[in-house]
Amino acid sequence: MDTSSSAADGGFLTIREICQELGVTLRTLRFYETKGLIAPKRKKRQRFYHTKDVECLRTIVKLKSWGLSLREIRETLQSPGDGPYGLTASLCEELIERVSAQQAEAQAALAYLRGLQSPWPLGNQPGRNRVDTEPAMAYYRRMAQRYRELAAGSPDLEMAEGWRAVADECDKLAEAMNASPPESDRASMQRQPTQ
Repeated sequence: MDTSSSAADGGFLTIREICQELGVTLRTLRFYETKGLIAPKRKKRQRFYHTKDVECLRTIVKLKSWGLSLREIRETLQSPGDGPYGLTASLCEELIERVSAQQAEAQAALAYLRGLQSPWPLGNQPGRNRVDTEPAMAYYRRMAQRYRELAAGSPDLEMAEGWRAVADECDKLAEAMNASPPESDRASMQRQPTQ
């Protein structure tokens, strides 16, 4: 196929256009290529993606968001089932079990963290400083983002709502760590015992 004309004229998209359309990074696309999941046309150093490559990438991104490993994704692409995204009934059931277990673990972690939060918001406990809370805040924000991705990729509306709720709780924990301590706590934190 001649790719000497513009990419759009030939039904091809460039790597940057694909990244924008699918919301993935250049590095991710190149990684999928090195793993043999996609094989774009190349002209010199440029990659050109045909519409079938784009659909394959949509499937890869969706399956990845549901927690499939690259090995499982490769197997699904090579021997697709009769369900959406090439899923088989058994793989779909297995994914539901995996995601449900992850959701239960996340709920248990949130319950535990809420217990740690009282009587002060995390990070505002007397004797704790802002530096101590930065890694935890970053962790909660990353987890919130991950749970939002799971919600966006979930085929089950109830499960998606559960993931969004977990993401919101992670955001609340991060914000609580970022909040100023109440006046009474600030005063007790400033008083240093004399020795």
